[in-house]
Amino acid sequence: MKKKLKIKNSFLISVDKKKDFRGYFARLFCKDTIKKMGISNTIKQLNLSKTTKKGTIRGLHYQKGKYAETKRIIVVKGKIFDVSVDLRKKSKTYLKKNLIYLSEKKLQMLVIPKGVAHGYQSISNDSIIMYLNDNNYSKTNEFGVRYNDKKIKINWPIKKIFLSSKDKNYPDLN
Repeated sequence: MKKKLKIKNSFLISVDKKKDFRGYFARLFCKDTIKKMGISNTIKQLNLSKTTKKGTIRGLHYQKGKYAETKRIIVVKGKIFDVSVDLRKKSKTYLKKNLIYLSEKKLQMLVIPKGVAHGYQSISNDSIIMYLNDNNYSKTNEFGVRYNDKKIKINWPIKKIFLSSKDKNYPDLN
């Protein structure tokens, strides 16, 4: 099931789990199914992020130019408060936000289109997030927006936060 979100071309996809007494099995990516949904079915990178401290914020990150990327995000372990912000100036949803709790229990895939900044706050210790990206990483084309930018006004659920120096020092939007 594909649910449209506030930001144009962003979606939340419910992943079907086959459960029994041993646990569950879930297909996280099927090129044909994704294509039928109208979502980029190219995967160039598969990334895994482990966050060990509850309250940690990672982001808000995005890439520009020919390295802009569509991201698909799945929480493999734990729970996060996920934030995406539309930075496409010509978009009808410019500066709109998607604020979503994602967890291993619900097992959903969040699709974030090119030109949209992404970040999250870990709600549990030891959160593990998997990213399926349709483009390669480029250090020179990586950009970010500060987590507490007054123009975006994100109300992070956990007030005691942990940040990298890079994320702490991103500029505000102009």
